[in-house]
Amino acid sequence: MIYTVEVTPERTLEQKRRAIQAFAVATLKGARWAMQNPEAAASISQKVLPDVARDEIIAGLKHFSEVQYYNVDGLLSKKAWDFTVDELVKGNELKKHLEYSDYVIPAIANAAAQKLGPYKRP
Repeated sequence: MIYTVEVTPERTLEQKRRAIQAFAVATLKGARWAMQNPEAAASISQKVLPDVARDEIIAGLKHFSEVQYYNVDGLLSKKAWDFTVDELVKGNELKKHLEYSDYVIPAIANAAAQKLGPYKRP
């Protein structure tokens, strides 16, 4: 899988910010690796998804990498957040719109991307 989101309570973020930052860097590094190495990533994914054909996994990984479906800098954009939340409200999965600024902390993702440097497309 090449999509990732970390969720943590504010208290944990305050108490373990360095650990969370390190986890964000490692997660982003892994997601980038999967996008650059779809064949190897498919082998790992098959262990978790044994009923999915290898060719399907590889095709999905390559497609997501080619179209940059996910942000390679690790930050969930406000546009993507608003779209997802609006769809969840429409589908009655959420009762009200959740504000991006109340739930997303760009500083964590931005620091991870800065540490890893620019993403190099395969």
